[in-house]
Amino acid sequence: MNAIKILNNPKGINMGARHISISTSGLVPKIYQLAEENIQCTLSISLHATTDEKRSEMMPVNNRYPIEELMDACKYY
Repeated sequence: MNAIKILNNPKGINMGARHISISTSGLVPKIYQLAEENIQCTLSISLHATTDEKRSEMMPVNNRYPIEELMDACKYY
């Protein structure tokens, strides 16, 4: 969040928020936190698979935050 605020700040880099893209493996609580910041940046998710079974093999984060929970957070965002 600090980096986004510096990039977006007129006294910082002064980059428009819509030109900033946040990429994540799917840390659900952080997606909700980002949504609450109400910054108009793009959210990108590294999904890697369409089923929990396959995704868990490739991305252990899926064991903690399965696809359905991740998609709920994305919809909230």
